[in-house]
Amino acid sequence: MTFTAVLENIARSPIVTKIGEKLTTAKSISLSGLSRLGKGLVSTHLCQQQTKPLLIVTATVEEATRWALQLQSMPWRVYLYQPLDTFPYESAQIDLETDWTRIEILAELLAKPQPNLAIATTINALQPHLPSTQVFQKHSIYFNIGDSQSVKLLAEALAKLGYVEVKEVKESKQWSRKGFSFEVFPVNRNLPVRLSCNRGTVEKIREFDPTNPKSFTDLSSFAIAPVDLHEFVTSHKATLLNYLPKNFIVAIDEPEQCQSYSDRWYEAADELYQNQSQADTPKLHWDFAKCMTEANKFQMLQLSKRSLKPKPTIASHLNTNSDRRNQWEIPQPKGENAVTAEVTSFACPVCGKPLARFPYAKDGVDKVMLKCGDAQARQRKDHADVVFFWSSQERWWSKKFGDLDEAAKPNLGKDATRKEKKTSQRKPKQSSKVAKPSPKELS
Repeated sequence: MTFTAVLENIARSPIVTKIGEKLTTAKSISLSGLSRLGKGLVSTHLCQQQTKPLLIVTATVEEATRWALQLQSMPWRVYLYQPLDTFPYESAQIDLETDWTRIEILAELLAKPQPNLAIATTINALQPHLPSTQVFQKHSIYFNIGDSQSVKLLAEALAKLGYVEVKEVKESKQWSRKGFSFEVFPVNRNLPVRLSCNRGTVEKIREFDPTNPKSFTDLSSFAIAPVDLHEFVTSHKATLLNYLPKNFIVAIDEPEQCQSYSDRWYEAADELYQNQSQADTPKLHWDFAKCMTEANKFQMLQLSKRSLKPKPTIASHLNTNSDRRNQWEIPQPKGENAVTAEVTSFACPVCGKPLARFPYAKDGVDKVMLKCGDAQARQRKDHADVVFFWSSQERWWSKKFGDLDEAAKPNLGKDATRKEKKTSQRKPKQSSKVAKPSPKELS
């Protein structure tokens, strides 16, 4: 399924146009109340609007994989970049296929990628784990039509990069020589490449399929990256952001989840670092704030599904006026900020005040609970157990009070307006996004 028609409709939306204008001027904006598909569509449009490539940063590899699969149905050429799943102070078993994919992505980034490139990755990609761009380029070979090329020097360079000379190139890491032509299968490409030379000058560069020699694609240039990237890693490590051209838009998906994962990773990495026997070991782990500081050097989107408003919109961070119907301003003790919650027609079983809907997240799933709408009352001990969840019996349920008495009407007070009374008598709409946990799970 493609979303070309949907993207065309989004392009005509005045709200999205305003978001694009704000991103251009403010450089960083936050959008909430969006599903993953909504995030993908809006991000794609904003990048198309400015003709820029996209980097999506998520909390986990699983979520990055979902993003990559979704973006493939949009006008993107998509890569999934998986950083090492280990800490910088311990040895790791490296998966060669994953490692070569990383090398392929890095080589393309340094070769000024096209604006239709999208990369999905995790927050760990913003940690130092790569050689500097100077080291990477120093240990790579670049070819352009018209370059002078020595057979002897090329053979020596390929051997240093880990390539093996064979009679027929069939697999990655192999190269061969046929008369005045060279064939090499770089780890950073999906197909081998043939260089046709005349008197030491590169005249043609063609990518071909070993199973079908007549099938080829002309190239003007290409790069050969090292087989083992970690062989060239020095103490001065870089992040994926150091390889990005400045025209990238960086989108942080669910910043709270990214920070939670990053904080736990940082604590574990810091403990390993403190236990290192070598005192001169450089610090190669950053906290979340440092990662965000580096990301802020690019145009940045912060995308969030959860919103405290009952009717979230993508313009929630653009200073637009929200619809305040069926909302109630909860009284707050001094020193606390006021929170706008959606009042219900249910009564608190302790004080009789209206219950209000409060969003929360469990295991990465957005849910809703009912609590007393009076902030001062919620601070009292007798209200500690006034929490109702949506049960599998499709009723509001509390561990202490059981099923919610829907017949009990809330006490709105003598000064309540007619509008408030009318609002409180409305039955709340059950959102299809609310999870339905069983009472056993809640206990």
